[in-house]
Amino acid sequence: NYPPLFPSLTALLLSLTKDPSFLIKFLATFVFALRPAAAYIFSMVVFRNRLVAFSAAMMIMLLPIHVEMLGWGGYPNLLCLSILMIAMSLLILWIRGDDGWAFPVLTIFSVMIALGHNLTLLMYSTSLLLLLISSLALRRWSTALKLVSILTLTVGTYVIYNLVFLWPPQYVL
Repeated sequence: NYPPLFPSLTALLLSLTKDPSFLIKFLATFVFALRPAAAYIFSMVVFRNRLVAFSAAMMIMLLPIHVEMLGWGGYPNLLCLSILMIAMSLLILWIRGDDGWAFPVLTIFSVMIALGHNLTLLMYSTSLLLLLISSLALRRWSTALKLVSILTLTVGTYVIYNLVFLWPPQYVL
């Protein structure tokens, strides 16, 4: 019951290219190339410093972190971890109130995480839950409301996906 984002992307591109060998090489290159770009975006939003963002992108690109990630979940995991970094960047922008366009794009990326990889979804929803608890403890009601909406959307998407496509359930989370 693997989430459908990466297999659907693979099937769509395979229908266009008709060459499975080229396709898997292309997707591997794309997934590996997306990681430093996502790290740059995330670091730029968090630290607001180009040198720090560039350093983070270089660390993601050069360190052998991908070997372990491939063992845990392969290309879908790497793809969703990049999506996770971009979604967290958008969440920070939305909470700060810097950009009005961040919310619609954040919803798309949150749905992609819910449909992308179980482990990444668990990390994302746990991060949102911890941020929600922190916001409530600090009495940041508007931030808490924003976090509740994104958390509900993400977990709701996953539950609906499981109820519609994976019934009866194969395992308990």
